[in-house]
Amino acid sequence: MANKYFDSHAHLASFGSPEDILGMLDRSFEKGVRGILNICSDTEELEKTARLGISGSASKIKIYNSFGLHPYSVTQAADFPVERLDGIFADKSFICVGEVGLDYYRKITSAEKQVEIFLFFLEYALSRNLVLCVHCRDAYEDLIRILGEKRNNKCGIIIHCFSGDKDIAVKLERLGCKISFCGNITYPGSGKIREAALSLDASNILAETDTPYLPPQNKRGKKNYPGNVAYICDYIADIRSEDREIFSDKIYKNTEEALGLG
Repeated sequence: MANKYFDSHAHLASFGSPEDILGMLDRSFEKGVRGILNICSDTEELEKTARLGISGSASKIKIYNSFGLHPYSVTQAADFPVERLDGIFADKSFICVGEVGLDYYRKITSAEKQVEIFLFFLEYALSRNLVLCVHCRDAYEDLIRILGEKRNNKCGIIIHCFSGDKDIAVKLERLGCKISFCGNITYPGSGKIREAALSLDASNILAETDTPYLPPQNKRGKKNYPGNVAYICDYIADIRSEDREIFSDKIYKNTEEALGLG
């Protein structure tokens, strides 16, 4: 049986023209990709996704959508009251809230505003029993505190593009989070991320590309695309000394479970 893969985080609308995206999806299918969570992290991506109409049966790949505001886009929050969010999530292709979260790496928006909007989206996801896709960089202490105070078992949580160490990974795992690894796990300087991937139970690991960003080491300098999730998933299997086919099948099922699709 050929390996199959689920890209748990891709910004399809930011890849290029509609023609480029359709060609990219065909190439991804050839690499074994059978599922993609398409992320809309601001107004622009949401509008482009609506124009593309690629959800569901538009390709051979099962494509689902997520919407939230990236920490650097929280100034758009006034445009998305609960009533508008309800309208977005009435579309059954939207199955996840995100990416939302905290990013203190650059001072583009204030930490206080980020926390305020993250709590808004977290509480929305909790109230609607929706999955939450979380972005976090240089803010894990605040994230773990907030999740420890607020989350419940009704809301699945995916930590996108994990960049912390094994201690952080284990704390998030204990909070019931799924940890998604991106192409940066393959970079020479990412030893702590690799250690984190080794510390987790396989049932809590997901793989993603963050298309069109963060290509794996063997594709540095090129635009990332969902087909590269095959390389990322196989790379994690190798460092964990696991069979690639068994591991890819496990990650696929983990992703379905995390998104409530299983």
